[in-house]
Amino acid sequence: MLGFRQVRGADGQLITLVSVAARMIIVSFWTTNVHQEWVELKIVLFSVPAECYSDSVFRFCTQVCTDEVALTGFGIFKLTRPFIISVVSFVVTLETLFMQGDRHEELTRASHVQT
Repeated sequence: MLGFRQVRGADGQLITLVSVAARMIIVSFWTTNVHQEWVELKIVLFSVPAECYSDSVFRFCTQVCTDEVALTGFGIFKLTRPFIISVVSFVVTLETLFMQGDRHEELTRASHVQT
């Protein structure tokens, strides 16, 4: 899965969980930089000195303040850091539940074999 050879057991599941979570976190925070840079641009525009302020700066400042730039998923959601953190935490929680379910299944099989 995802470039790793298949490793069975709890160690393999842990390796898969860590690799998937790490990849998601890295890519997600990299993509949310688009939104962060746009937010930080507002600070720079508001600090333009009065002698450099012109109509073009005013128009650009108005556009920055009224528009929001972010990568989206087909226009349904915006990839911002809070959204990415919630998705990553959901995936990690779900994978943890799957790992616990597999562990419970192994214990159930082991108890049936012993009886």
